[in-house]
Amino acid sequence: MSQEIAKGADRILVVDDTKSDRELFKYLLGREGFDVETSSDGTLALEFLRKKPFDLVLCDYLMPHLDGYEFLLRVRQDPRFSNLVVIIITSDESDETKAKLLKGGANDFVHKGDSHDEIMARIRVHLIAQKAQADLKDLGLACELAEDLSQPVSVFIEALDVLKNKIHTEMPESKTHDFQELLRTLNQQADLIIAIVEDLKRLSMDAHQKYEFKE
Repeated sequence: MSQEIAKGADRILVVDDTKSDRELFKYLLGREGFDVETSSDGTLALEFLRKKPFDLVLCDYLMPHLDGYEFLLRVRQDPRFSNLVVIIITSDESDETKAKLLKGGANDFVHKGDSHDEIMARIRVHLIAQKAQADLKDLGLACELAEDLSQPVSVFIEALDVLKNKIHTEMPESKTHDFQELLRTLNQQADLIIAIVEDLKRLSMDAHQKYEFKE
């Protein structure tokens, strides 16, 4: 029975040399609403990543040719995948392996004996955190843009006031009528730009407060 994937669903790449494990993860993740593709090899998985965007990779640790650790290192060496979540699947629960994977750039790891619910919970937590970081980055850029706009907008408004005074004081009243509508339009547009700048600043501050993680 085919599983329906919602438009805009998170895209997950499962990398595992064991066919039965690939198919199981594809079924379980698909049932949760994820858009899932699979790869049997780390080298092929890198080609997948270069061809289309993924939000998360679930990768087996022990594989021939290119194992999970080497795959992880290559992913982290490529700036295109800087925000990609990588979770390693391993049956090795030693502290040494955990430290090695985290140092190599893994976001997390799951054990093959973990329950379905625990694996899904870990995946969702990392995807939520990924989106929060992306939102903060976008809003941070928006705030920087707002700051950059503030000064030229202020200069524009000051110049508009000077122009308005000159028209009223130096131009005959019979000729000022044509300029009144233009000045009114310019003032309205200036007020609109100011409102947009202030909204960008407020949204950025609200987002930082929303996603602030307190210890």
